[in-house]
Amino acid sequence: MGDITKNNIDSTWEFTRRLTEDCYPRLTGTPGCIKAGDLITKNMEGKCDNVIIQGFTHRPTGFLKFMPWSGGLHIIALILLFMNYTIIALGLFLLNAFIFVSQLLFYWGLFDFPFKKEEGNNILGTIEPTGEVKQQIIFSGHYDAPYVFQLLDKIPKWYPLIFGLALFSVVLAFFGGLIFQLFFSFGDYSTAGTVFVIYRIILALLSITTLSFFVFTTNNISPGAGDNAIAVGLIMEMIPLFTETRLKNTRLVIAAFDAEEAGLNGARAYANEFKNELHAIPTYNFNIDSIYDQEHIAIFTRDLNSIRGLSIVEATLIQDISKELGFEIPFSKMPVGGGSTDSAEFSRIGVDSIALVGLDLETIGQKTSYHSTRDTMDSLSKVSVEFVLNLMKLYAMRKDSTI
Repeated sequence: MGDITKNNIDSTWEFTRRLTEDCYPRLTGTPGCIKAGDLITKNMEGKCDNVIIQGFTHRPTGFLKFMPWSGGLHIIALILLFMNYTIIALGLFLLNAFIFVSQLLFYWGLFDFPFKKEEGNNILGTIEPTGEVKQQIIFSGHYDAPYVFQLLDKIPKWYPLIFGLALFSVVLAFFGGLIFQLFFSFGDYSTAGTVFVIYRIILALLSITTLSFFVFTTNNISPGAGDNAIAVGLIMEMIPLFTETRLKNTRLVIAAFDAEEAGLNGARAYANEFKNELHAIPTYNFNIDSIYDQEHIAIFTRDLNSIRGLSIVEATLIQDISKELGFEIPFSKMPVGGGSTDSAEFSRIGVDSIALVGLDLETIGQKTSYHSTRDTMDSLSKVSVEFVLNLMKLYAMRKDSTI
């Protein structure tokens, strides 16, 4: 198999452009996302040995659209606190904190139930090897686009501070009040009274930032070129590369997941339905997300707000290959509050997985393209496309050669 060519790069770029511009907006469940799924399916058919459209039902708006309700709950509890209904207020503060932890930290989706059901579709193409199948590699990327994060889009410099303080106020609301109750319970009324006054004043001031929950997202959808049309363009280019020159003993699965931006719902549906097949033979997931520029490409070894570990062995192999390509990729991890990629769902069921991410997490408070109206084709780099295509190709060939 030869080197990555200009045709490969241009093909990846054009497919990414079609997803970004011709299928806008690609929020899961919308006509644009359905059109994107059809485009991906047509590109697989006649080239892959097998194409599966896996449908699933989910409640996509529950992942982020709970936030205005949560903001309202926080304000109600704050009013009750100032009216000295302390126990009731603490109960509501605790409920609110639990909602945030379950929805945004662990991605449990426990509070999705009030929201409308939608249909999603994962598109899966399989490329069989020339010989016996002894292992499989899943190249994956999600094709749905995110809501625009309004603070990140309009006032990116203030986004980390405002949203960080808002989340802190949700936590402080419960634990600060709990400390007051402990002082009161032990009979230290003087200290309890002082703590209560300070607590209410600080909480009231901090709670101003929770108003951001009401406008965290609107109905504005990001073009989603970097997050994550480019990843789909990259994995789709593996199809001509490995149907023309097939691997010997490694099956390739090209997985375009839906509803990642709704809380990893597509990857979760895939992992749950195909768990037995994924464990039948050695399976490796190479997930791609938000490839903007080569300089900031990193291999995540922890995902889901750094809660879930990914494969150090596979990450090391990819890092070694990157050295051969002349650009060593560092290890990194998804920071707490950064969210997750679809890799976490493979890790959850015990499948070796890594996430390749090309987003500068340290400058998220600057004028970033991520989750904004600026996430267009202009935010991408053909240099990073060439690098990642080579990385994916060599990774598959290296894994196949070790059997």
